[in-house]
Amino acid sequence: MTGLAHGDRAVARAVNRPTRTETGGDLGRRPTRLTDIRHRNLGGVPVLPRKLIKELPMKTTATLLAVSALALAACGGENSQDPVDAAQDAAAAPVGQASAATLGANTVGGYVPNAAEGDMYEIAAADIALEKSQNADVRRLAEMIKTDHTAASERFKSLVPQAAPDVTLPSELDERRQGMLDNLRSASADEFDRVYIDQQIAAHNEAVTLHRGFSDNTDAPQLAEHARTVLPKIEAHLEMAEGLKSRMGDG
Repeated sequence: MTGLAHGDRAVARAVNRPTRTETGGDLGRRPTRLTDIRHRNLGGVPVLPRKLIKELPMKTTATLLAVSALALAACGGENSQDPVDAAQDAAAAPVGQASAATLGANTVGGYVPNAAEGDMYEIAAADIALEKSQNADVRRLAEMIKTDHTAASERFKSLVPQAAPDVTLPSELDERRQGMLDNLRSASADEFDRVYIDQQIAAHNEAVTLHRGFSDNTDAPQLAEHARTVLPKIEAHLEMAEGLKSRMGDG
């Protein structure tokens, strides 16, 4: 995939493209039957592919497994998100954190695509929220996110050619982030606000890890300054999203 850091590509591929089942279906791209996902479940808990587990540090692996286990809870409830989508979103969060904390926060080649795709995802997710949500507070957050990430994206794109001439800016989202947008679009009207806020909390936690980790980088000082500049607004978005989640009764 264009512009995707090697570590995130491997992680995203492992989550979004697991091995095919007996039915021939690709589990990473929305199985049509719940029985499809059970082929990689143990007692109803989604199992992370071995390739993903082998390529991550022990601490990160433990986090991935713990958070993936929570997908079982996300699949319950009378009005819950589609169970396959819920499991995919639950796995996407620790994968993003792992990518941000390793290559993304420590290498120019990892930071550039992660920061650029983070902005792209946020803008697209905000557009979906402004189209689908009827909640004034959710819409206000989406408008703020779209404004701030659009400005950050434009500034970032102007910096990269000089600050990181050997790194290509991505022209499209990786599979992990695209899958999150797909899940957002498919969320029911009753569940949309919760799914959007949950995704925003995960995405902004990832962004905080990425930009804070890169903020003292000496290989690309202009990009490190950009990281320091955008961090306060990202933290403000995160705080607002967490407040909304708490008021929705899920916190």
